Formats: sequence, C-alpha cells, structure tokens
Amino acid sequence: MDVAVVRKALALAVMALALASGISAASPAYALNDYIYSIIRSVDYDSVLELALRIASLGSRAPGYAGYNETASLILSTATRLGLKVYQDEYQALVPCEGECYVEIGEGGGARIRVHPLWPNGVVEASPTPPEGLAGELVYGGSNPLEELRGVNVTGKVVLLDFDSGASWIDLMKLGAVAVVYVPRGPADRYEAFSKFTPVVPVRFVRVYADTGVDKLLEASAKRVKVVIHCDYGLRRLSLKNIVLEIPGREKPNEIVALIAHFDSWSVVPARASSAEEALGPALLLKLAEVFRDKRPARTVWLVFVSGHWNGLAGPRRLAEWILSRRELTSGERVIVAAMGVDLSSDFPGLSLIYTGHFYAAWSPLLASKFKRLQNLIAKYIPPVEEYLNETRLPSTQGLRSALADLGLVRYWDLGQSTSLLCAGGTMATPYILDTEPLMMIGLLAFTARTQFSWRPLEGVPLPDSNRLVERFRDYVIPQLASVAAIAAGLAADPSIDFPFSLIRPTRMHSLMWWGSPILVVKVLEYNISKGWYDPVPHALVRVSRSTYNPFAWIVEETGEDGTCIVYGLSPSTYNSWYIDAYKPVNETWTYLPAYGVYSQGSASIAPIVPKVYATVYVKPMEVHYLLDFYDPRFFRRAAILDPRFNELNSWFTVGRWASIYDTRTGAPPIFSGGQYWPYSPITLLASDLVGDTTMTLSIAAPRPVAIVENPGPIVWALDYAKGTASVAAQRYSLLSSKEVRKLSAEILLSYAREYLDKALEAYEAHDYARAYEYSLAAWGYASRAYVEEVMPLFEESTRSVLVFVAFVTTCAYFMERLLSRTSGLKRFATLALFEGVFMAAFAYTHPAFWVIPAIPIASLSVGVLMLIAFMVWILLREMRDVIREYTVKAFGRHEVERERTAVMIMAAALSTEYMRKRPLRTILTFLPIITFASALISLASISPYTAVVSRQVPEAGEPPYKG
Repeated sequence: MDVAVVRKALALAVMALALASGISAASPAYALNDYIYSIIRSVDYDSVLELALRIASLGSRAPGYAGYNETASLILSTATRLGLKVYQDEYQALVPCEGECYVEIGEGGGARIRVHPLWPNGVVEASPTPPEGLAGELVYGGSNPLEELRGVNVTGKVVLLDFDSGASWIDLMKLGAVAVVYVPRGPADRYEAFSKFTPVVPVRFVRVYADTGVDKLLEASAKRVKVVIHCDYGLRRLSLKNIVLEIPGREKPNEIVALIAHFDSWSVVPARASSAEEALGPALLLKLAEVFRDKRPARTVWLVFVSGHWNGLAGPRRLAEWILSRRELTSGERVIVAAMGVDLSSDFPGLSLIYTGHFYAAWSPLLASKFKRLQNLIAKYIPPVEEYLNETRLPSTQGLRSALADLGLVRYWDLGQSTSLLCAGGTMATPYILDTEPLMMIGLLAFTARTQFSWRPLEGVPLPDSNRLVERFRDYVIPQLASVAAIAAGLAADPSIDFPFSLIRPTRMHSLMWWGSPILVVKVLEYNISKGWYDPVPHALVRVSRSTYNPFAWIVEETGEDGTCIVYGLSPSTYNSWYIDAYKPVNETWTYLPAYGVYSQGSASIAPIVPKVYATVYVKPMEVHYLLDFYDPRFFRRAAILDPRFNELNSWFTVGRWASIYDTRTGAPPIFSGGQYWPYSPITLLASDLVGDTTMTLSIAAPRPVAIVENPGPIVWALDYAKGTASVAAQRYSLLSSKEVRKLSAEILLSYAREYLDKALEAYEAHDYARAYEYSLAAWGYASRAYVEEVMPLFEESTRSVLVFVAFVTTCAYFMERLLSRTSGLKRFATLALFEGVFMAAFAYTHPAFWVIPAIPIASLSVGVLMLIAFMVWILLREMRDVIREYTVKAFGRHEVERERTAVMIMAAALSTEYMRKRPLRTILTFLPIITFASALISLASISPYTAVVSRQVPEAGEPPYKG
C-alpha cells in the first residue's frame, strides 16, 4: 500500500474527527441562538400594540374600577383559550376608590355633572365631602388663579381651574377657597399630574376633576352660580388578585423562569387611569404566552400579572409572600431560576436591566455581585436581537441607531449597580419602583427590564396617551419588545444555567441579613389620662416607608378593633430602617396623629434584624395647622433641594425645619403635640391639643424663629408670618428703644417691613392676590431679618453683658463699703447689703436688661450665688491640698517650702483701701480719669456700623451719575 495514500487518509480522518467534535461542541450555542431568533420572529409586535390599545380602551385599571376587573378577565380568558394552567392569589389591600361624586349647579336640584376625585394627599387623606356636600360660588381661575381672580373675594368659593395650573391649588388654600374643580384645558404632562397632590403630608382639601359638562361649568363660573360638590371618596379595603399562567417546560419542568408585569395603572385621577404605555407589559406577556405555548422552552415559564403596583407594591409584596408559603419552592423541589419584570415606555428604544428601585433603595455591592453571573448570560442573548433589528432596519432613523450603538441596546451591566448614586438606577430620569423588588428582597434573582432614559412625560395624566404610543411604537417600542422576548427565551432555554440553590432560595430572613422579608406588627395606642393607661385606636391608617418622598413607596394598612395591623414586605436592617406613623381624621380640623407628650412617643422607627418585629405608634386627637410658604426668608429657599433623579437619596441642599406652638398667656407648651416637617414638602403640618390664645413659631436651620404667628388658623401662610413677625419685632424693639437701646439697621429693616406689610394688606383687601403674595414675602423677609439679625441679638447682648457686669458690681460694692465705711460685726453685713443694693439699683437704672427681660433680677442673684459657690469650692480645694501635704510629710518625710499668696492678696486689698481712705484727694483724682476713659470707651462701643440699600431718585435718562 502506498504510504502517501495512507498518510492522506489518516490526515483526512483526523480533520473529520476534529470538525465533528467542533460541530458537536458548538451545536448547543447555535441551537440556543436559533431558538431565541425564532421566538423574536414569532412575536407579532403589531398585535402587541393592538392588545395594549384594547386594554387601554377598557377604562380605568386602577383597583376598584371597571377596567381593572375587565383586564383581569381578559387575562383569564386568554389563559383558558390557550389551555394554560392558572394560579390565582387573592389578597386584601387599601386603595383609593370613589363612590358617587358630582357637582350640582345651583341650589334645589340643578344640573348634576359627574366629577372624579384626585389622588389622596399624603397617600391617606382622600378629602371626602361632608354628607350635605360642600357649597360655594363657582369662579374661574384659569391656569394662573392669582392673576385671573384679581378683584374677586376667593374666601368660601369653589374655583374652576385649568389642568395646566400647576400647584396653584395650594395658593387657593391660602386665600380661603373651599375646593377646586379641574377641567381638561391646556397641556397635560407629568409635572402637572404630580403637582396636584402632596406626596407625604396628609392635607385635607377637596380636589375633583371634570371631563364632562365643561361648558356648563364655565358658564356657571362666569355667572358665579352657587354649586354643591358631593364626593364619596376614601381608602377602601378591596379584594385584588395576582394571576400566574404556567407553560410547562419540555426538559426541566421543575426549573421556572418568571416574567412579571402589573396590569393595573395609575393616574392623578384614578377614574382615568387607562394608560396605553402601561398596558405594554401585560400585552407582551399575553403574546409571549401564545408563542411559548407553541414553542415550549426547556424550562417552565410563569407569566405573572400583578396588581397594586401603585399602592405600595401591594401585589408584588403579596406575590413574595405567596412564594414563601409554597413548600415546593422553598425546599428546592421546584426552583425559580430567574424572574424578570417588564416595565416599558416609548421614551427610548433601549433597555436597562435593574434589580432595585426606590421602594427599598437596596443598591449594594453584595447584591450586585449576586447578579454578576446573570449579566454574563444575558450578554449572549442580545446578538439575535441585533440581527433582527438589522434585518428589519429598526430603528429607522440614523440618530436612534447611533444612540443605541453608543449606549447599548440592552444595558445588562446596569445589574452591577452598587452603592454609588452615579450608577444607581441606571439611566432613569425620575424615581421609580419595580414589581420585582420584593422578589429580589426574598433572595430570588429578580430584575426588571425598564426603558432607558425613562422620563415618561405623560405619566399620571388623566388623558389618553395612545397617540404618542402609536406614533413612536415602531422605532421606540419594537426594539424593546424584541429584547425582552430574547432575554425571556434565553433564560428559559439556556442549558448552561446552573445557579446554586442557596443563591436563589426564597428566604424569610437570611442568617446574615443579606436579604429577607420581615413581618411587622404595628399597634396604634392612645394614652388615656383619666385611667393612666393606653387605649387601642381602631380603624387608623398606618403608613410605613423608608421615609421616602415617593408616594408609591408607602405601605398603607388599617388597624382592626384591637388597634393592630400586620405589614408584609419590609427589608432587613442591612438596607433600611422603616418609619411608621398613623392617621385618623376626626373632623375638618382635628385628627389623630403621632403625638409627643405625656407617656406618648409619637411615631416609630424600626430596623428589622429578626423575621418578625413589633412597633407601637402613639397618637392623640389634635388640632391641625397647615403651614404653607415655609421657606428660609433670608433666601426664600426651601429647606431641601432634591436631585430629581433620586429624591431624598441625593439632596443637593438640606437643612432642618420645625415649628412649635405655645399658650400665649403662660408660655407653656402643649401637653401633646406633633407634626410632619418633611424638608422637601411644600406643606408642613403642625398639630397640638392647645385651643384658645396660642402663638406659633417657625424655625429653619437655626433655633431662633424666622416667623411668629399669633393665634394661627387652620391654614397659615406668608401674610400671617409677615404680620406676626413684624408685630413682635416692632414691640420688642420699641421696648428696647424706650430704654435708649437703638440700632439704625433695625429701624431701617422694620420700616421696610412695615411699608411692605401695609402694601400687602392693602392689596389683599383689594383682592389683588398676586401683589399681596409678593408684598407678603417681602415684608416677611424684612421682618424676619429685623427680628433674627437685629432685635434679638440686642436682647442677647443685654443679657450677656448684665451677667458679666453683675460680678463686677458685686465686687465693687464690697470695696466701696471698705472705702467709705468702717463697720464690723453685724453692722458690716447690713452696710455691705446696703451698698450692694444701692449699686445694683444704680446698675439697673442705667442698664436696659432689667426692664426689658423679666428674668434678669433672678439671673443677677444667680451670679451672686455662683460667686459664693466658687468661693466655697476654693476653700474646699485649699483644705484638700493641706490634708494631702500633711499626709505626704507623714508618709514620705518630704517637706515643702510654702509660699502663701492668698493672705498677701487679702492684706494688700485691705491696706489699699486704708491708704485710699487716708488720701481722699489723690483717690478722687485717680478715679476721675478712669471713669472718664471708661465712659468714652463704652460710648464708642455703642456705635455699630451698618450697610443698607436705600432708595433714591433715579437720574433722568442720559444724565451721568457722576461728573468728574
């Protein structure tokens, strides 16, 4: 046989074996890519849009409204049609829900127009009307009511506002309006929606929205017809549900990949919560159900539809509890390999993968390292998407394609977010919460695919957003849908996934508190003074959060008859401490709130370290005051300026602010008081059990008050601050000036404050509200500066100087007694007391502090007592020193040469007074220059420089201000 032929045959055999082995090794990867690509192409993206629009057309999907139930029925009917196994988990949740709400035009059976209430203030204050309704003349305020209502007395009126009026409802509260009615006029966007309520402070004020009968309302406002608002609205405990559709896997049915989306929606008007963009998530999941049923992956796929997203993640927290309650999932019999949430919008065609949001704010290196394996896997699933987009030429514009090339189609590396705010939240433009956060917190590999640079300009508006979605769907949404489909297919079919069960096991509380979901038991109690113990407070609304400004990250529960409620879904102390308070309205002005006082510690805070924790909130019914315009009057700046991307997680500027209230006659504080002083809120709440003649003080950044209000009403604003502060500052300066204590700068500031306050009062009486507000702020600014920087320092300076000089006066009286009198025994004590009295009276006559500060005489006596105590301590120390020296001599035989100084000083003082008595002329001549120079120095020290901007006549045009 030819050797060359044999060699060629062997070479060919080796090459064939190598090629075969390479193909067999590469075939799983090729098969996975083929499967992912087939799933991407099998999804009918146009039908996803059609289904999202259909869901949006069902009406409001806020829990408790018809669209919510119809969407749930649509999901269940789709599961029945596809023959899928269904799990339904019903749970109870407190959600805002309306009954009958309408505006009656005219009295005695006029036309009724259906209206809808707005989202509750502070999550819990729904502001329903009384049974007889809320009546008032209807006036039109447009988009700028302070200007539009010039010349109209707003007190007691119902104001009709355009929706693009911002937060002007707060201005109308100041002016005495009883309610506002919004109509859909002007542009609507996210800012307008979020400015219509306060996220954290429960403010009682009726706000409703009318999108029918607008012409009738405008006509009635033009005629100022009296209207009556009836609105049955509040937080009601409803039965909600989570729905899980199961598609069993072909090869690994006990390994589960969960895809999660919320099917409810949110709007500032809950009855109009029918967002089409929010419907993209459930619509995509329903279409993926069809695709995965026909092309079953290796692993089981769960399509999870949760509700209660906007109600403190009520549904996702319940889903976490449902998983923890199922033994097959906690024992490892079945394993949830990964869970991916879907939260899409039409802002950008790329996705960001993130594992936590602003509900827990649990960015940490530990969790980021846990998701490292997942990042590497997902990176393999993206090439088929890029291939599909190149094939379909999406996005169609070069700008978007370049943006995706620079920023990434799927930012899977955002799963590596840690503690740095530079990367926390990926590319999100506003705070957000995720349906997967509670699952991540119980230990699952749970993350959410969310649109990059998600601003969502139409979030929360009570108008349809379908047009924007349709216009942007092809270029902005389809790339995201394809990416979600690819990641879902990859996780469900990838044979290389093999996570340790200990890494993804659902856990109530990790032994090292790396993750967990503790249970909180809250008890709300009221201290009963008559029996000296506590009574439970039933039906109180308990709020729990990590002290966040995000209104959707607050958990709300209601106490039972025993004053107790149970809260699920907290996080361990590794990540958060949790703030807990309670709220229960009594009437229009009194409310149960956390109270501080006798055996009452107010709200609670807890950092869980065990699976079940307990907390107690102490409340009392108190009168409520809403403080508006609570700025720093030196800069007219809020107490906090927040980064709009992270809210309270990254404050650009923060100082403390607080308010106090006292009995005006006695100066005594209330027995019980409380408040909510969130520095980033436009409204502050102060409550107490005081009634009658009271005085309120407001402080910001420093203990000294920046505003004083006498006899505050339920609503306090800049004009009240200006009147009270200017009045107190003027009274106190008048008292000082009557004793010849004057300061030019104080007089200038007080004159400015009086000038602008007069203008503010004149404008307010003329109902020129814009001018009144401007002048009020100016008057408050000048009055506060006069009080804080000028008048009160004079009082403090008087106090300090009198306490210093009392010691000199006492010493001087002693020496003058020795100089002018030579008594001894009891007569010397009487003479010394006489001299002390005369000198103190002379000092009191010349020093203003004795006349302007009532406590100065007692303080002066305390200085004498302090001097006596110091003398006694000095004697005690001398005796101790002598004892120690005597013991040293006895024990060690060590002698010291003593030099007595005290006796020498006493003798010198006695001899000096004797010599001064013997030479009176020399003594007088010595005292005269000392007294003269001291008087001159005091006179010079009483001069204080001040620079002020004063008004002067402006030169005529063309005339130079200086000729030289």
